[in-house]
Amino acid sequence: MASAALALALVACGGGDSGSTPPPTGGGGGGAPTPSPSPSPSPTPTYLTFAQLTGARNFLTACAGNTGGQIIPIQGLGDSTPPPAGGGTSFRLSLSTDGAESYRVRGQTLNAENFDIQFVPGDIDANSPFVNLTDYVRPDGSGFNNRFLLANKPVQGITREYVRNFVFVVRPRPSDPSTTYYCTYGVPTLLTDPLPTSTITYSSFTVVGNAFTIVQGQPTSFDLGESVVTLSANPATFQVSTQITFVGRQVLGAGVLSDTRTQLGTASGTATLEANTQNFGGLLEGNFVRVGESAFGGWFFGPQGREAGYGFGIQGQTTTGAPLVFTGAVTARR
Repeated sequence: MASAALALALVACGGGDSGSTPPPTGGGGGGAPTPSPSPSPSPTPTYLTFAQLTGARNFLTACAGNTGGQIIPIQGLGDSTPPPAGGGTSFRLSLSTDGAESYRVRGQTLNAENFDIQFVPGDIDANSPFVNLTDYVRPDGSGFNNRFLLANKPVQGITREYVRNFVFVVRPRPSDPSTTYYCTYGVPTLLTDPLPTSTITYSSFTVVGNAFTIVQGQPTSFDLGESVVTLSANPATFQVSTQITFVGRQVLGAGVLSDTRTQLGTASGTATLEANTQNFGGLLEGNFVRVGESAFGGWFFGPQGREAGYGFGIQGQTTTGAPLVFTGAVTARR
């Protein structure tokens, strides 16, 4: 953890010993000591905002996913190539763009099926019911539409310069169940650009996500976009704490939500900053019975963690035994 302290809790100062140079030997002796030069300050990292990004680029992502009601392991910020810390399979997504509204998404499902899908401007659905998202639709030739929904449109009262959400829906082959991913991506905070040494608290949030349960014997889905989030980080203790109060609006159809707001419960958790890695992750607990993967994981974005993002997934059930599954992603700004 000491290395994490150096990366995230201390201001890098550079340079070496600040003591004086010994007096020169020989000659008349006793000359005044020569002062050591002052250490050079570390250069301030430069971050490009989304508005400044141009050309081809690869992004790390922090995602949560749901395959047929089963939560995909939450692994925090990364991509689909390296295995997670401790080994195993990476279920992260790789996202890249050519800088001209084309995006490529790669990864592997819980069923060990690889996918690699390119979305181009011609795939954008101009009549999409998801009016706050740019909706890319690419048919798979077997009656299923792979989708990439990008939260790149301005939303009144919300500023995001370094982190964004996207939703990705994929079915690698006709015999597979579909998988829905809720992700954050952007311009991550460098390990050499430490967070402020005091506890930082975020105040502006966006949530994309879904909850699934059984209501009066019927499978029911809820949109989680109006959920209430808190998030804080304490570099001195290497901890990131969050709470999500789930507020759901029942999904009545594609892009159509009920006017009724339903309180679906609360989850909270504390993550640990990982040494020398752009990542944090921790368990989520709440007023539900945890029966599987229930966690959140992500990272900070922009200078000194000005913004943050994480994916969350909860494999739970109600006290009556009904399934209660939450999947989503959060962005935050302070």
